[in-house]
Amino acid sequence: ITFVQNELDFASTATTTGSPFELTVFTTGILTFAPLNSAFSSDFTWSGSSNGSINGLTINNLSGLGGLTIGKSGSTNNVAINSDIAIAGPVTVYGNQISLGVGASIRTTGNISLLANNGFTTAASSGTTRNEISTRNGNLHINADADNNNSGTLDIDWLSMDSGTGNVLLEAAAYVWATHSSVAFPQVFGTGGLTIRTVPSSGFGFGTEWIGIAQRRSSLTLGQIGNTANVALNQIGRAHV
Repeated sequence: ITFVQNELDFASTATTTGSPFELTVFTTGILTFAPLNSAFSSDFTWSGSSNGSINGLTINNLSGLGGLTIGKSGSTNNVAINSDIAIAGPVTVYGNQISLGVGASIRTTGNISLLANNGFTTAASSGTTRNEISTRNGNLHINADADNNNSGTLDIDWLSMDSGTGNVLLEAAAYVWATHSSVAFPQVFGTGGLTIRTVPSSGFGFGTEWIGIAQRRSSLTLGQIGNTANVALNQIGRAHV
């Protein structure tokens, strides 16, 4: 089921009797919310199956969705994920800036693609409450500078990522997360390949001590052909389990 419109305004729709019109979605397929042009009328907020930007619409059995897509390639809205997304299929989010609220998680059985043009951020900044992005053996891709204009930073403090046997790919123009302790820095679980690289337009370096790797990966790739930045091969951080 696909909703393509610039203004997501389910709540204000009324029937001929003046009562609010309530729309419930029943599907086990992929549910898509995309702007007609390049942007919704306002930034998109995910606050659960019947709130936030989709207030007035209820997703019946959210966990049974076969996939969820927010935005489309080239979308210029910010996207805030403030509540959990736990579904039975892939999750794809496009946005200008994408943020994951404190304690919010994304858990799926398919691929996860979070594609921001101007930054990806996790909101947690203290304590031991971590954000989680996990997939049951799918691939996990976070790109904070998807349009390759050298402006998107990756700020993933207090984030745990688990791809099972799937691969993890992290891309950005720069990495700006906290590295002062194993609780703060991002942690990667799973056994698939791990790639961390800056986008082609960036010259930002990377140090292996900035991230915790909890399990032996099938491969590790740092940087890409043509990158001019330095890579420091120091002791990899120990994941805080």
